[in-house]
Amino acid sequence: MNHAKWMMLAVLIMVALFGLAPTRASAQTEEQLKQVEAALPQLARVTPTAPRRLLIFTGCKGYRHEAIEIGTKTLEMMGGVTGAFTAVASDDIAMFEPANLQQFDAVCFNNSTGDLFLPGNLADLTQEQQQAAREYDALLKKSLLDFVRGGKGVIGIHAATDAWYGWAEYGEMMGGYFWGHPWNEDVV
Repeated sequence: MNHAKWMMLAVLIMVALFGLAPTRASAQTEEQLKQVEAALPQLARVTPTAPRRLLIFTGCKGYRHEAIEIGTKTLEMMGGVTGAFTAVASDDIAMFEPANLQQFDAVCFNNSTGDLFLPGNLADLTQEQQQAAREYDALLKKSLLDFVRGGKGVIGIHAATDAWYGWAEYGEMMGGYFWGHPWNEDVV
């Protein structure tokens, strides 16, 4: 895909995620969905030679952006309209187990934040449970790295860089980490 097409796709996703973000995290309005539909490309730039599947991961262990739902819906609609891919949305970390992950061609981290594969109550678990959780975390991280190193794709939308600060390979995959918003102003 040439640079102009990538830029157009990036703008489409940004409009969907930020310009049309719903006021409530749980629903999009019919008008928002119509705007997304009107902005979608009607054809894939390149016709896939085989069916493609995209995992849209929506799990969060930190701040949960309201735009996750409309962003997920946008990607699902884009795949359907263009025929370029079938999207599967999930917040279940078990999707990163090797047998589950291998069914996908790419993973999109849609505003996923935090240390995603460890339980939030890790400190409250027994030593044995903590060890099991860390082993599962290591298995899922290795699975994701093997997936990408094996030629599969990874996409990060907005807050995807606000995750796994202690996992250097993830930061390298994403190209960096979120460092904070340098501005704060009220807009009316």
